[in-house]
Amino acid sequence: MIARKLGFDLKNIDYGMIKKRNNTAIFVLGLMFVIFFLVFISFFFLWLAKIPIEIDGITRQSDEVEYQNFVTTFSAVFGSILLIFLISLLLCLLSKPKEYIVISKDINLNKIYIIHYKKNYDAIIIGDKVFLYNRLSNNYELLQNKEKIADLKDKHLFWERWDKVEKYKFVDKRKKTILNFKIEDPAIVFKFHYSIKKSSSNIPSRIFENITKSFARNNIGTSLNTYYFYDINRKNNLVLPETIAKIIDSEY
Repeated sequence: MIARKLGFDLKNIDYGMIKKRNNTAIFVLGLMFVIFFLVFISFFFLWLAKIPIEIDGITRQSDEVEYQNFVTTFSAVFGSILLIFLISLLLCLLSKPKEYIVISKDINLNKIYIIHYKKNYDAIIIGDKVFLYNRLSNNYELLQNKEKIADLKDKHLFWERWDKVEKYKFVDKRKKTILNFKIEDPAIVFKFHYSIKKSSSNIPSRIFENITKSFARNNIGTSLNTYYFYDINRKNNLVLPETIAKIIDSEY
């Protein structure tokens, strides 16, 4: 069992908050910045060495007007693109992680998960019930399809998936623990990589997640996320939406 191997079980968290940073945009922007920078710097050294360049099918020397105009235009365009990528990358890096999951218990000690799974929508899990709640309209849907409930938990409460994994690779380092495993569907292979930062408590302070999807051995998607853990097992006063609170009170 993975939890036993790790020395902690995230299912034992009774109270707390998990914040999430989506690193996919950071990765893409960083990759594009490096690619454009390498092209720019290569062209810069060509210009510095005064190497002739073919422009519109004609080889131009460094002292020709066409050569100088091309260099000026190229530098302005690529310089602007690099600046845009750099500013966007810095904004992403400086952005704070967003509140993702709130964990609490009600007066009957039923565990509650509130997952901010998309803008203005929450998935509220109380015991075996799952509500999809619209914060704007104050409406909700009681999710009853068992497969959809399982998929929702696997996607957002990612540690729930760990219990289903039998084959995995585990590397214990001084400051972090590495966990790797894969899940194969009939056509798609999902590879999971977790880098878990150790802390003085039994619960990690941060977990980095990398999920790659491949089809016929070709990568068709990558998801990069970092999860931050706050106020773990410090009792909080969670207030449920009134419409859902009434249903829970009537049943428990």
